[in-house]
Amino acid sequence: AETPTSSPFEFTTMGANPAMGHSAVRFSLSKAENVTVRVYSTSGALVRTLVDGQMPAGATTVNWDLRDNAGRQVGNGLYLYELTDGSQLAQAKVSILR
Repeated sequence: AETPTSSPFEFTTMGANPAMGHSAVRFSLSKAENVTVRVYSTSGALVRTLVDGQMPAGATTVNWDLRDNAGRQVGNGLYLYELTDGSQLAQAKVSILR
């Protein structure tokens, strides 16, 4: 698991890395707030929005089925999870290998 440095959140990848069938991230919030969790390609293109809304305080695990927003399976490669609350940002990397 990879944890970004100087992150405002506790944010880590879960499970195998490289991921083969699915991937997950876990984050912890000190209070309930609106957050967004997105997956980007290394070129910066948005691949998938996993969370966009109010999340409770405490730890949350979000699963990704390795599909994009259109439902297509993503290809092998490196992807970037991004968690933001609108003012702070945390990132974690995951490799996909099918």
